[in-house]
Amino acid sequence: MSTHDAARELPSSEPRDPVDLSAWLDGAEAVGWEDPKAVLNLPEFAGYRSVGRKNSGRVQRCKRLDLERSGDRLALLVGLARAAAEEIDIWVGVYPTGESSRLPEDLQLAILDEAGDTVMRAIAQRTESLQFEFGGRSGEQFQVKLALGEFSTLEGFVL
Repeated sequence: MSTHDAARELPSSEPRDPVDLSAWLDGAEAVGWEDPKAVLNLPEFAGYRSVGRKNSGRVQRCKRLDLERSGDRLALLVGLARAAAEEIDIWVGVYPTGESSRLPEDLQLAILDEAGDTVMRAIAQRTESLQFEFGGRSGEQFQVKLALGEFSTLEGFVL
C-alpha cells in the first residue's frame, strides 16, 4: 500500500461506536475530545452559543483533525444542552486550528440522520467556520461527515 493510499481518510475509516452525548451531559469524560478553549484561538469562541442559554447543563468538546493532503489542521466542535424534558439542543462546527484563519475551500460539513441520509450540508468558500444548530431527543443518532476532495471522515453520535 502506498503512502497516498494510506492517507485517503482523515483519522480512520474503521467503524467506531457512536459517541454517547448524554454521558457528556452527565459529566463523563470525552475520550479523544478536548476543551474547546484549549484548541480554538477564536476571540468570539468564549461567547459561542451563550445567548439565551445558561452555562450550566451545557457541554462543548473539540476533536483535532489533520488533513494530510493539504496540511490543514481543523477542529470539530460538538456542543449540547438540555432544552426540555427529552429535548437536547445540539450545535456542530468546524474551525481551522493551524496557521490559517480560514477553512480549506470546498471543505464540506454534513449532518446525516440515523439512516445515513444527509439532512444538512455546507461548503466552505473562504469562510472562517461552518456551523449547524439542531435539536434531538434522547436515543436518537446522527453522524457528522467532513469531506475535502477524496478525503473524508465520519463521526457517529447518540443522544
